[in-house]
Amino acid sequence: MAAASPSNPPPVAAPWLRGGVAVRVFACFAAAFALSYALRTINTVIAESLVAEFGLDNTQLGSLTAAYLLAFAAMQVPLGWCLDRFGPRRTQAALLLVAVAGCAVYAMADGFAMLWTGRALTGVGVSGCLISAFKGFRLWYPPHLQGRFAAWMMVAGTSGVMLSTAPAQWLVPAIGWRGLFWIFAVLLALSSVAYLALLPRGDRPAAPAGSTGNGAGAGGYVDVLRDPFFWRTCLYGVFHQGAFLAMQTLWIGPWLTRVLGMTPQAAANWLFLLNGLLLCAYLGTGWVAPLLERRGWSAPRVGTVANAAGVAMLAVIVLLGDRGGPWPWLLLAAASAPNMLVQTHFNMSYPAERAGRASTAYNLAIFAGAFLLQSALGAAIDALRAAGLSDVDAFRGAFGALWLAQATALVGYVTWRAARRP
Repeated sequence: MAAASPSNPPPVAAPWLRGGVAVRVFACFAAAFALSYALRTINTVIAESLVAEFGLDNTQLGSLTAAYLLAFAAMQVPLGWCLDRFGPRRTQAALLLVAVAGCAVYAMADGFAMLWTGRALTGVGVSGCLISAFKGFRLWYPPHLQGRFAAWMMVAGTSGVMLSTAPAQWLVPAIGWRGLFWIFAVLLALSSVAYLALLPRGDRPAAPAGSTGNGAGAGGYVDVLRDPFFWRTCLYGVFHQGAFLAMQTLWIGPWLTRVLGMTPQAAANWLFLLNGLLLCAYLGTGWVAPLLERRGWSAPRVGTVANAAGVAMLAVIVLLGDRGGPWPWLLLAAASAPNMLVQTHFNMSYPAERAGRASTAYNLAIFAGAFLLQSALGAAIDALRAAGLSDVDAFRGAFGALWLAQATALVGYVTWRAARRP
């Protein structure tokens, strides 16, 4: 490392947030993220109402989910630039107003086109809820707490998923699905105001000596994509974090009903339990991670061990097939929680002025991977069914291929010694 000089001054210690200020800043991030997760899954609750009112077919219904995901993914590159240029406070406050507009358009929709537009605007507006938090944590909280706060953000997100199931279903008969989206619009507007009022104003990191401006140029993405450390971590994340997202948001339910033979209501109850256990796992990870780190267990090591347990659980699920029960899925969900520690380790491996772009590049890979893996599982199941296999064996074959990909990614992550960035 170069010696300090007038042209190359030593780094200044960051003014970490403490006490009530630290709590309220985290609460702002967590509330917005919970709303984003609730909006991601809310269509599962109101799908029947949308079909009844607008006469949507399955393709149109699926397209509404795609509108959200595509808009969300498309925003990741400009989002990273904005976070590094303007900081999380102004960037996400503005985006949340776009989500307000999206919910309002959705609530006033008179046809499929308005529904699709509202869904896409919502995806744009909540696209930075997690990454803006990671950027803020990078700026305002000490390194040893990064894993804890990242895990607790996932507690908030999982809470949003749970609120968008049974509680939302209770509200729909009283206020209708349109009323539900007006409530979302109001809560998102309040969240935007909270960002501006409660987050620190000094949220733009100073550029290091020799850099240009705030490090917000497009070259920052080139540097990230050229980095072997990015690819080592990214490929691991896609086949573990992205794969679990693909299963959680779609394929666990069909496995419970079509492989294990559960009724839809029984499957929904198990999914609620799974998400509740996942919430507890995130909460526990947040508490335990700093303690393990002080005992020499780094974030990648904890994540690798947990994911090895998850790979083992998926093997049990595939091997047992219809002779198994839902319990291995619960254990697999719990083993997925430390994935956030690996993502936090990745974020902390880049300088603060480029953390936004590094985080969004990683996030884009995770969501693109989840979308592709989700589609690939469906295509594999259909192909195996067309080849004459039963539903159970088709699911086992598709998930067996996913297991092989996960095991390969895990071995690659352990054996590929791409150096951590300074």
